[in-house]
Amino acid sequence: MIDPVTLSWYTMSTSKTKTNETDSPLLIMVEHMDRDQTIQKIKEIIAETSKLGINADEVGDEPNVVTRLGLQSTQILEITVELENEFGIEFEDTEITEELWTSVGSLADGITAKKG
Repeated sequence: MIDPVTLSWYTMSTSKTKTNETDSPLLIMVEHMDRDQTIQKIKEIIAETSKLGINADEVGDEPNVVTRLGLQSTQILEITVELENEFGIEFEDTEITEELWTSVGSLADGITAKKG
């Protein structure tokens, strides 16, 4: 579970950074990604944002992505913000759970569900 202090930081940072980007060419491209492309993009974002010095291939597809990579709650929130920005979605605070973060596949499923 994510601690309340980190969650409040996340809530404040996302409310300040959200803009109307619905006509962005990048956002239009993201909307047409298939599952494999979505998973690859998620891996790239995790690798870049986590600052662990890993590449996207090292993120892997295995379960327990948080534990396996040793992600801290602040890293999870920073990655979540980047995922929201990249895919043009917004997760509610209550949706950022261990279930969502089980694997890269579960993140892809959550993103796809949010995009509708």
